[in-house]
Amino acid sequence: MRGGALAVEGDRVRLRRRGRPKFVPRLQERSFDAARALRAGKRLFYVTPVGLFRATSRGLALAAVMPGIDVERDVLGVAACPIRLPRGGAVPELPRALVDGAGRPWRRSGEQR
Repeated sequence: MRGGALAVEGDRVRLRRRGRPKFVPRLQERSFDAARALRAGKRLFYVTPVGLFRATSRGLALAAVMPGIDVERDVLGVAACPIRLPRGGAVPELPRALVDGAGRPWRRSGEQR
């Protein structure tokens, strides 16, 4: 989303203000051809603050969601184009460490080991 506001609350992400969807049904200008990449056997993912999306031959699919994001309200309810869900409809949640850094193997800038 463009122009929205997210907040980190502990190990969860909360959508504070909705913005405009980044995924749209039609582009004004195309700098990358996802269909061509898929035909060439490439796996194509889009990482956003709300989740992980995968391009498929049948369209865009939500592969995983950030902890705290409500799939119906925060993704499907604001999408400007169709987004597929995994079979059965249950979308896996990404690891909470992506939000709060718990158990992280990396250091924050300026942090001592």
